[in-house]
Amino acid sequence: MNHAHPTPTCSAKSMSTHRKKAIAIEALSKSKTQTRISEENGVSRKFVRKHRDGAKAAVNDHFCERDEAILFTIDVTAAWIEKLVIALGLIARASFREIIYFIDTMFDHSISIGTVSSIFRSAIKSAKVENSKEDLSRIKITANDELYHLNKPILNGLDIRSLYCYLLSYENKRDEETWAIHLLDAQEKGLNPDVMVSDEGNGLLAGHIADCI
Repeated sequence: MNHAHPTPTCSAKSMSTHRKKAIAIEALSKSKTQTRISEENGVSRKFVRKHRDGAKAAVNDHFCERDEAILFTIDVTAAWIEKLVIALGLIARASFREIIYFIDTMFDHSISIGTVSSIFRSAIKSAKVENSKEDLSRIKITANDELYHLNKPILNGLDIRSLYCYLLSYENKRDEETWAIHLLDAQEKGLNPDVMVSDEGNGLLAGHIADCI
């Protein structure tokens, strides 16, 4: 006599985490065959085996003997990976390819150069919003200069006492007008130093004089 199996109430894609756990536990207990479990839940035997093996690995990992105590655990989410990418770039000064290699080696997780670039572009937008709120009124001694990248100038300004970089702008030119615009923007945020240290760059000096007039 054939017995009809219960009609499954949900598919594998829409199945809740609680239900998946129940399937894994049931498969581990071997109280029913994998075929019976798959039929009762409307999923494939491959689905049952996958969660059974995952649960088994978790149990083995929990009870395995370790040489060293675990200091802490972290949930590696997409948002956490983004923070790690920014930290590796800004703190470790790693290149895009070094960041990709580090994440693939340490977390067995692949990301593309395009993804890394997108993360930094998004961070730059957020940083610009935060930088627009900064108060530069307490800066009394500044050091301004020009760096170069790919033969283009990067205008930068530094607070001597705190080493805070209040200006870092990639530009096409380093003339009087470009410097004056950035110094004026900083002035609107409260920048009014007693002393400005710089070399004898014509654009920088002329821009500073124009800003002070």
